[in-house]
Amino acid sequence: MNLKGKMQKITNLKRNKITMKKVKRQVKGITLIALVVTIALNC
Repeated sequence: MNLKGKMQKITNLKRNKITMKKVKRQVKGITLIALVVTIALNC
């Protein structure tokens, strides 16, 4: 594999890592909202 191919692979891995962080953050946010709504409806 040439240098350009290796650099592109590294860039793609970094981009995927950033995307996964965003997804995890969004899932946590949705879970928190669901928890608050559940508590509010049960009170």
